[in-house]
Amino acid sequence: MFSKSCTECGARTTARPDVYLVARLCTLCRYTELQELNSKTDELVKLDLVCYTSDSRPKRDAPEDTRYRYTKGAVFAFKWEVQEAREAQQTFRKNDDEASLAEWEEDRRAAAQARHKDTHQLSRYIYRVTGSREDELEQIKEQRRTTIFERLKTLAWTEEDMVFKGSEAKPWNALLNAPKVLTERVWTNILPQLTQMLADNRERHTAEAKKQRRSDRRTCIDRFLIRMKYTAHPFEPIFQAVPIGNWGKVLNDVCPVEANPFPKTLTALEWSCLKDLDELELSTEEVEAKLEQRRPEIQEKVLEWRNKVERCLVERFGPDLGGTQDEVILSVNGSLEIASSLPRNTRLLLRADTLFDEEQYDPDPDGLLHFGPEAPCYYPHFISRVTDRLDLSEERYSTCRSKETNPNYFGRDPKTMRVVKLMLQDLGMPDVSHVELNVMRERFMCGRCLDQEPTSWSSCVWHYMEHLESWERQTDPTRQPAIRHPIEIRNPHDIDSLDDRKPLIRLLREEKATEIRKKYKSLGRGPDYMRKHLLDMHNVTQPVEEIHYGRSNHWSSESKAEWNEKWDAYHDALEGAGEAAE
Repeated sequence: MFSKSCTECGARTTARPDVYLVARLCTLCRYTELQELNSKTDELVKLDLVCYTSDSRPKRDAPEDTRYRYTKGAVFAFKWEVQEAREAQQTFRKNDDEASLAEWEEDRRAAAQARHKDTHQLSRYIYRVTGSREDELEQIKEQRRTTIFERLKTLAWTEEDMVFKGSEAKPWNALLNAPKVLTERVWTNILPQLTQMLADNRERHTAEAKKQRRSDRRTCIDRFLIRMKYTAHPFEPIFQAVPIGNWGKVLNDVCPVEANPFPKTLTALEWSCLKDLDELELSTEEVEAKLEQRRPEIQEKVLEWRNKVERCLVERFGPDLGGTQDEVILSVNGSLEIASSLPRNTRLLLRADTLFDEEQYDPDPDGLLHFGPEAPCYYPHFISRVTDRLDLSEERYSTCRSKETNPNYFGRDPKTMRVVKLMLQDLGMPDVSHVELNVMRERFMCGRCLDQEPTSWSSCVWHYMEHLESWERQTDPTRQPAIRHPIEIRNPHDIDSLDDRKPLIRLLREEKATEIRKKYKSLGRGPDYMRKHLLDMHNVTQPVEEIHYGRSNHWSSESKAEWNEKWDAYHDALEGAGEAAE
């Protein structure tokens, strides 16, 4: 037990001695020789019939192990002792010799009590001896570390060179903290290893420092570009005219109203006016000074980038948009003059009826699936995000960093455009900018819905497209329920219907919109809404509970089949009553 060998197999081990088992067990023997018992339920433990411990725990690293942790209250005893005790109990009980069983158990308990007394004394002794030895070893380690550090410094190695991180620290610490006195012979043997480790570590530190300096330069460039992005906006004439109070909030608010079409920093770093600042060894102060000197050149490159993107989008939009500048009209606050200073392509892309859709393309090389934006897809929202963050290139950011949007992935969205053009006709604003409409916030209401709260312009467009897609699903023959009597369905969002044509959209005064929104704070809709819905959507004049409506929030396949039977039975009865009346 006091040697450095396993009590069971004799293998060399550094495991602590177990005073309860009076043994020192290696890892393998702890797994093969010990058995788990429950200290709360097992009578061998409760009656003190075997030696047990909670200090020596087998590792659960064998393939057949299904549990990663032992149960609460688990203790461990030698398998041979557990088997011997259980066999003795079974023998006494098989012979119906309760007196001998009681005497045997009493002898085992007496032996256990004596063992516990010895265990307590042994534990105190081991703690005192090992504690003294550990203090001695720690002093040896400390003296060894101090001596190694002093000798390495005389060899021109710095304290920074001797700072190891991660997996590289393990072999370094193994040589540094070995519990052995540093003799001249030991020093001669470990010096080549230490020298190689320090040389490799210095090279790593040099590379990390270079990478950090480049990251600092990129951060400096990134912040400069973001400040430029939020201190000027190419759509300023529109913001100056629309009634949003302080148009500066469009630039500086936490969530600006309109995105600024602006290149990402990783794209800008490819420009000649910024590339050298990224690659040369310059301080951040030098980078900031050069950025200010090159501000006009950088602004010119931003303009070139934006013009290129807009030109590409206009070409992707369709060939029927050529012509002179005067042919593209953009109304802002009822005036055609406000936006006349904007380039032709910009005016075209800012029209509310200019909508894009992301066309199908192959996944990126990483194999990631891409999901396009929901309608309406307006420029510049799919080109630049409304908000920004530092656009660094470290590996830890590479998975979440947005890539530069490729305008070639986008094309005309004719389906949404057709709906939007009709909505704009109903508003009497056929040439308006989507910027002006979205600035109006939640003042738009669907003109075809029974009960819908005011929403933003984009939300209202999305609402229409969602209902039109829902209508296609409802009328799909493959999706119809298994019933004999078809369900009558009307489509109030049908833009081709000429019967009693209602406006697709309504624009409310701000006070009226606020008043209506307050009514929608409570959840749920009452019976009146349900009856009106059934009448307008399904031509049901006398709704019946469990046939036309119900309280169930979830329909299983069984409940759907049950409803199908009820539906057909109800209409069979109606037909029978009609025939009888005739």
